Parts: sequence; C-alpha cells; structure tokens
Amino acid sequence: MASTRPSTGSHLDDVTSGHALLEAPHRTARESETGAGGVELAPPDVDCLNSELEVENEELETSNEEFETTNEELGSVNQELHSTNVELGVLNTALHKRTTELGMANAVLQSILDGLQVGVAVVDRSMNILHWNHEAEDLWGLCGDAVQGQPLLSPALGLPVQQLPIAAFLAGDASREELAVDTTNRDGESVRCRITCTPYLGPEGDRDGAVLVMAKGK
Repeated sequence: MASTRPSTGSHLDDVTSGHALLEAPHRTARESETGAGGVELAPPDVDCLNSELEVENEELETSNEEFETTNEELGSVNQELHSTNVELGVLNTALHKRTTELGMANAVLQSILDGLQVGVAVVDRSMNILHWNHEAEDLWGLCGDAVQGQPLLSPALGLPVQQLPIAAFLAGDASREELAVDTTNRDGESVRCRITCTPYLGPEGDRDGAVLVMAKGK
C-alpha cells in the first residue's frame, strides 16, 4: 500500500499561513497608529489631537453658556420693555383723559365768558392774553383769534389799559383794582370804559394772572 505524502505546494501554503498569523498582531498594532488617510500617527500626536479637541469642546461649552446668558438677559429686557409699554399705555390714557377734561373746562369757561354782558380778558403773569370773549370783540373790534397770546399792552391792539397798574397788581396782594378811562373804540366811537382787575388764580392758588372786566360807562 503506497504511503500518502503531502505535496511540497501544500507544505509551503501551510508555512505561509502560519507566518501570516504570526504577523497579524503586529500589522493590527501598526494600523491602529495609522489615520484614515493612511498617515501613520505616533502616540504623542494622538494625545495632542485629543487635547485640542478637549479645548475646543470646552470653548464650545463656554460659548453655549454665554449664549444662554445672553438669551436670559434679552428675555429680561423684553419683559422690561413690555412693562414700560404697559405703563406708557396707562399714562397715555390718563393724559388723554386729562386733555379731554381740560378741553371741556375751557369750553365751559369760554361759554361763561361769552354769556356775560361785559368784555372780559384773562391775561397771564406776562400779561399775554389767554381768553377774550365776544363782548370784548364787540367793544374793541378785535377778534379773539387775533389777540390770543398777544401782549395786552401791545400798541398794535390799542387797548385803553396802559393806565391800569396791572404789573403792580400781579406783583402785589390787592384783590381788586378799578379804573375808568375815556377812549375811542375801533369804530371811532368815543366811550367811557370802566375796567375792573381781579386775580386769576392757578391750580395751586397762586396768582397766575389777572381777569379784566371791561364795560361801557356813563
């Protein structure tokens, strides 16, 4: 019976396979130190890369915290702006109400002045005309819109009030001043005018001006 001997080729294959198995651990170790692009990285390079990644991660975390803080601050500012808008709305409503009330008060005052049978002028402490009723218009031929805000003693108005010590009256504490003057109105008619001056009191009770009542005398 003939003996079976392995062929030379088979023996070489076995040797090659064994050699490959012995080389495998060393090849795996070398590949672990090689990057994806086939560039071999030494252990110190890997440590350096890890350190850089850690630094970048810490910077990202810090940036994220700063963003969160900024968002919180913006939220606080937004709340403050909302509160301010609410307060401004309340103030605007109150101001609108006060303006309406003031307009109504002025309308009532003007109605009262226009209902009087004498001329009435109200001046401030600088003697600028604040109110001028219809009887004053008829007496002197001056429209209220034309004299509003004008100085009472302006020569252009030609009113017979120069002799009335209004400045002293405003500076003093007298409750009444009277003066009768002979003058000519804008129609050229000679008239005797009796002028009575009383205080115009402000909201605090201070003397903020004067009220002049002008009537034709005999």
